[in-house]
Amino acid sequence: MQAVQTYGADYRKPLTQVREYLMVLRSLLHDGEIDFVGEHVTVRARIRTTVHTPLMASASGLHAFELCGEVRDGAISWVAPKSYLVKQALPALRHRAEQAGRPVPPLIAHVPMVVNADRQASRALAREQLAPYAHSATSGGHGRALATTELKAIAMRSWTTSWSLAPRRRW
Repeated sequence: MQAVQTYGADYRKPLTQVREYLMVLRSLLHDGEIDFVGEHVTVRARIRTTVHTPLMASASGLHAFELCGEVRDGAISWVAPKSYLVKQALPALRHRAEQAGRPVPPLIAHVPMVVNADRQASRALAREQLAPYAHSATSGGHGRALATTELKAIAMRSWTTSWSLAPRRRW
């Protein structure tokens, strides 16, 4: 597998690996110690001072958004269409959080931006930088390619668009 060669990690079960990793990290940071043997992660560690920081995870596919709703403090997307985030990702996040009896965590949307006084240059740069995502097979793994028209919409209007996908929360 390419992931093994590139990163030294075997991603045959990526959600299991992420679940174990985040569980270990939360226990270590919040409780100060962990003794865990999992399918992918084995850790026995202690820290002197606990750190109660929110733990969020990157998500692109619906199962990853569900995992974030179940066990994390938020999900972070990458170059996903607003329609996908609102109609599919957020409901998956919300559903799993409710099943787990947890508050619905925020969904943080990474939205590419170009800041430049020259609007035409900004649009050209946005199109150039976002072009690879228009041709990707699954655009972030959520099962459908980003349509070129959606990329144009991002490139043309993202600098003026603002939306909230979940209530804001203070940490």
